Amino acid sequence: MQLLYAYLEGRGIRAHQLFAGEIYRTIAACASDRAEDLEMYFHYLFSVAQEGLKLTSSEKSIAARVREYVDEHYQEDIGRESLEEILYFDPDYTSRLFKKEMGVSFMTYVIQKRIREARRLLAHTNQPINRIAAWVGYENYSYFTRLFKREVGMTPAEYRAMKRSDRG
Repeated sequence: MQLLYAYLEGRGIRAHQLFAGEIYRTIAACASDRAEDLEMYFHYLFSVAQEGLKLTSSEKSIAARVREYVDEHYQEDIGRESLEEILYFDPDYTSRLFKKEMGVSFMTYVIQKRIREARRLLAHTNQPINRIAAWVGYENYSYFTRLFKREVGMTPAEYRAMKRSDRG
């Protein structure tokens, strides 16, 4: 077990995250009962490890997989700790790889994605701004407004008014 954990950790995979959950706990608890149960436990460990290793050798880069995840889940509550849940990799390791490949930090990318979507919704819908803020992942309207102004240079209301005057 220690060798497997060490090997996975050496590849940047958080083994303790990979081997977590109800299935693991059930199989591990039964492993000492019978030889067949121990065999099933080892089979499970190596199968899960193999899946984790496939992630590291995938043709898609880690940053591309993280970017895809953010693009699909930006409305959810995601942060650096999500990286460990997404890929079973150490968040620091994944963050460094992401920034190196993408040129921006993970959280900056999340913010930029959310603001891009908010801009699209502000320009093309009549949804209230607070609903748009919640839709793109910000329950706190004032925080959303501050971020939007920092990223775009104007408040969401000013942006919507400008887009409407551009169309009119």
